[in-house]
Amino acid sequence: MPNFATIISAGFDFDLAADEDIGSKADNALIELTGTDVDWQDTGLPRRHRRIRSWLTMWPDRASAEAYLHAYTSDIPLITKAREHVAGLLAPYASHGDVNWQSTTPAPLALDLSPRPKKGSPVFVVTSLAFAKMGEGAIAFGKGNHAIRRIVSDQPGLLFEAQILADNQNLDGSTLTLWEDEAAMMRFAYREDPHRTSMKVKEHEDIARGSFTRLAVLSFSGAWNGKQIAIDRR
Repeated sequence: MPNFATIISAGFDFDLAADEDIGSKADNALIELTGTDVDWQDTGLPRRHRRIRSWLTMWPDRASAEAYLHAYTSDIPLITKAREHVAGLLAPYASHGDVNWQSTTPAPLALDLSPRPKKGSPVFVVTSLAFAKMGEGAIAFGKGNHAIRRIVSDQPGLLFEAQILADNQNLDGSTLTLWEDEAAMMRFAYREDPHRTSMKVKEHEDIARGSFTRLAVLSFSGAWNGKQIAIDRR
């Protein structure tokens, strides 16, 4: 039975306090990653962006994921204070690399994958990265992120982008993107700067590990950066 995932991201008109998210733990979840967005400085150092918050959850089956999405505003009361938010139901179909999202030994995600979506279908991508130390390689990566995030919203085919700096800073940080199709994602990731050049930094000794997971989009709806998003392929 394939695994499923949900993503919820919310933007607020005020800075959230460190202890303001008091939502209940998701029943039956395999993995829960929660945190703020990241404001990468031109120095290459990260700072929490406390006006954006995301909840990424992996589930054992579709029924569990759908049940959570049906009631997430009750499980996460903070959502009712958001200026805008999005919610999505996703099916992982490819995953590579080691990740630590559970305070355990880093390892590949143990997921039962779904079939690859048809050509032209929307695709959601989660990438993760962890620093071994904050040396010149980590700073170079941060500067690359600063440059990427200044232009990423203008990328053709990009519908949504956010990052997660986990509440538990022992967990790996992540980038979340939603694309009109896999071709648009591949073009940005591997053929265009500054992202293409930034990826080379991952080979530096300051970078402990990285991963990517691609997910088919069954549904994704809400508002982000003032734009409505409505995808339903259930």
